[in-house]
Amino acid sequence: HSMLIDGEQVSFEVRADLLVRKRFKTYIAEVKTGQLAPDPSAAQTRRQLLEYSLIFQEYGLLLVDMESKLIREITFPE
Repeated sequence: HSMLIDGEQVSFEVRADLLVRKRFKTYIAEVKTGQLAPDPSAAQTRRQLLEYSLIFQEYGLLLVDMESKLIREITFPE
């Protein structure tokens, strides 16, 4: 992806953990462990999910908590 910094285009890479498909929908899945990381309201996790939602707009977004084996679908209202 890219962004403009003072009018100059700068490229960067964003790599998601997984690309998964359920039925006919494709999702970006972010896998987290620990106490705070799997919480979608935790600042660092929320920022990462928001970045994914902006860059991977054509896909759904999942947050996977490996310790509790919980999968949550995340959306950001427009």
